[in-house]
Amino acid sequence: MPRPNRSSSVPAFVATTGGHLVQMNLMAPVLEPERYRDAIWITHRTPQSESMLAGQRAFFVDEVHARDWRTVLRRTPEVLRILKGNDVDAVYSTGAAMALVALPGARLVGARPRYVESLARSTGPSLAGRVLQAVPWVPVYTQYPQNRSWRWKYEHSLLDSFAVSPAGEPRTPQRIFVTLGTTRPWHFRSLVERVLEIAPPVRTSCGRPA
Repeated sequence: MPRPNRSSSVPAFVATTGGHLVQMNLMAPVLEPERYRDAIWITHRTPQSESMLAGQRAFFVDEVHARDWRTVLRRTPEVLRILKGNDVDAVYSTGAAMALVALPGARLVGARPRYVESLARSTGPSLAGRVLQAVPWVPVYTQYPQNRSWRWKYEHSLLDSFAVSPAGEPRTPQRIFVTLGTTRPWHFRSLVERVLEIAPPVRTSCGRPA
């Protein structure tokens, strides 16, 4: 992708595809309200990322699997070249392995790193978060006020965009939609099994359980 003709620096949003990319996309206007439209994106090429980032300045790198430290090290020079070649001055990531590729070395190319832990981590940081909290020059942020500490700061949460309303009459759901992560080899079987345990029986039009 050609380098834009710009006189000012831009932010970069970096994330693994799946839920991390969705969260990064939703948080971009909050993290960089004046510049998010000018940002570059670095992620993997999938149907999700191609659709979500259509029209954006997106750079696709080969997939980095979770806990694959060798691939993290191999992808780091490529990502740092992208950051430097596009005058990036701030790098944001919600994870997972892509955060480890981009954030620790961001300062080498003149960019400020910032890690925002995934909303899914309500009780504590992920593996990527635990690694990055040990890197003193990478600020780490939680999306839950109760998880603030001397190291973890709290400013924003995607939950801020939701409001609590009084519950109405209880209703039996007609359909239950479950969305799962895409990272292999995890299949989130425990979540599916728990939903099946607590969900009411699904009935067909004949009144028989499906």
